[in-house]
Amino acid sequence: MVRKDRGAAAPGVYERTFLADGEKILSVRITYPLAGWDCENRGLKRIEKFYKKIFGSFQKYCQNRLRAEAEQDRKTCLEQGIKFKPYHASLCHSVTYYSDGILSIFYDRREEKDSTQRFLARYSETWHTRSGKLFEMKDFFGGGRHWKKDVIAAVSAAAEYAVAEGNDVLYPDYAKLIPRYFSARRFYLTSRGVAVFFQPCTLGPPEEGVPVFEIPLTEPVTDEEEEIIL
Repeated sequence: MVRKDRGAAAPGVYERTFLADGEKILSVRITYPLAGWDCENRGLKRIEKFYKKIFGSFQKYCQNRLRAEAEQDRKTCLEQGIKFKPYHASLCHSVTYYSDGILSIFYDRREEKDSTQRFLARYSETWHTRSGKLFEMKDFFGGGRHWKKDVIAAVSAAAEYAVAEGNDVLYPDYAKLIPRYFSARRFYLTSRGVAVFFQPCTLGPPEEGVPVFEIPLTEPVTDEEEEIIL
């Protein structure tokens, strides 16, 4: 088997195509968070180390286990006279908020066989950049006794509006599914507020991807050093 590097388009971008007997069996794309940043303070160094571990593990998974699976699949296809469909895998991030001591990132993990999606999941973290510690969702909603109930109600209202406007196609019982699949860990910040997301297939069909509902913030939030961050 031959591996061919396509070359990184930017710092922290890993792209590689794996070949078997000259035929493409797997293509991989990974974008490492904070690559090329000036991570001199303790917090950013801690955050950078966190992502290097996660994204590095995915890179090794693609280079070994997924590559071997693709190679075996190709072999089976050849034996059965079936056309082999190359695999594609990616772990790509987006910085959604970075200002005044706060950094918010989400990243999507995808694995596909040709154009057929096999796996998609979204993950996220929101950080204190000075300390390298994580924010919790409740930090942005006052952390009172009923904050989670209030957030779920806001998400439900946003979902109802999106469905009414035809922006989202959700399952008929999405109102019951929202509290069932809600997780306080699945959020990130934007300039408009808190984006709460759900994994694919939980609220709607696979083609809808990751359902996301934004909740505007009406009050500023302070970090651990009591500095205004929103």
